[in-house]
Amino acid sequence: MNVGNTSERAIATTRYSILYKWKSLNIRFPTKELKAKLLASGEYIPKNNVLAGVRVYGDKMYVGISCFRPGVPVTLAVMDFKPSSKRTIRNPILTAYPSYEFQEVGNCTCLQYVQQMEIDQYGRMWLIDTGRLDILTATPRNLCPPKLVLIDLQSGRILKYHTFPPNVASPTAALLDDIAVACKSPINCFAFITNPSENLLTIYDLLLDKSWSVSHSSMNIVPSAVNITVLGKSNTRAV
Repeated sequence: MNVGNTSERAIATTRYSILYKWKSLNIRFPTKELKAKLLASGEYIPKNNVLAGVRVYGDKMYVGISCFRPGVPVTLAVMDFKPSSKRTIRNPILTAYPSYEFQEVGNCTCLQYVQQMEIDQYGRMWLIDTGRLDILTATPRNLCPPKLVLIDLQSGRILKYHTFPPNVASPTAALLDDIAVACKSPINCFAFITNPSENLLTIYDLLLDKSWSVSHSSMNIVPSAVNITVLGKSNTRAV
């Protein structure tokens, strides 16, 4: 949106309110000693921890934390969702979900990089784990194959793992980003997952426990569309 004058800017900034605000993400660690150790080793670099996906279910808010750069020890977290219309809540605490131990780097049965997630009408979280870390650096770490994980939010129990075959999502090139879920019943469900790094749409069938990817020319980058104007300032997205 290109907001051209002062009155338009005022309108644009009054259409929302800030419920939660962080200077840097406030992550709860199992112990203070562990946090200090991770800070000293560079395994936790607060400025590199950036919110990605956000979903609300009941009185909880779940967030994905991007692992584009090093120093991100928690990629999926949860916090209480009790917004106030009277004030902005600053630096609320984020707790690793479903646990801190389930986010062990290099353990492919655990979460490595969760960018986005979705919650269906049955109270289940569908999350996609790219499995690759430090993607925006010169030395990305391709630790685990991409996978989909289904979690029951009432119990925190893992209901399903599905590892994507290499011909569906590359373990060295894929970046699984957004996800949409459509269910006719608890078992008759499809997940649709974007893979912009490979210009693919990945589809998962829960009933068959099967995945595949499709492509189309419309998914490719359009060079003429890389320039975006915001508040009168031109920005060029890298291709």
